[in-house]
Amino acid sequence: SQDDTPGIFAEPWDYSDAPASAAYFADTRGSVDRLVDDVLRACRRIAERRGAPPPSVLRREGRYLRVRFDDAGSSSSTGEFYITPDDTTVQFRIAAEEAGGGGAVKNIDRAESIRKELRFMKLPVMRNRQRVFFFGESPFDTFGPGSASLGPPAEMAAGDMEGRDEPDPKVPLDFLPSPVGKRPR
Repeated sequence: SQDDTPGIFAEPWDYSDAPASAAYFADTRGSVDRLVDDVLRACRRIAERRGAPPPSVLRREGRYLRVRFDDAGSSSSTGEFYITPDDTTVQFRIAAEEAGGGGAVKNIDRAESIRKELRFMKLPVMRNRQRVFFFGESPFDTFGPGSASLGPPAEMAAGDMEGRDEPDPKVPLDFLPSPVGKRPR
């Protein structure tokens, strides 16, 4: 859910208003385990409703969970979920294991079903977009600081993010100009 490229980006989930959130807010190891258990249970319930076998756990370590979803035929997808420390967000990604597996829509639907099963909310994210065409997104657009316009954070030079215009909080999000300029060459 970190990559803001169209077709890949998905908003992280917020569990602060979920019915079971009181149990998650206890600052103990058990509360993190319960949250990860609930995510895994939701994955299994969604698979069962779709007539698919239950997902298998590939790795579970602290705040991190990786599962494999087996779909009809021989296709499969991997789902990763990370509970952000000191926050109420769940970062995730679900993708087909085979290159060009064509499961993007299926996996977007799967992620949305899991989120709804957990009764988590989508966390609104303002994407810093700079569109080439005014009527929609295209492969020629540039996106926020995590995209190719500035490179990965590890490769950003000191000061790359300094001096950016701050958006006006009174302007609706759909009409904000992009505060990201072109990267100096």
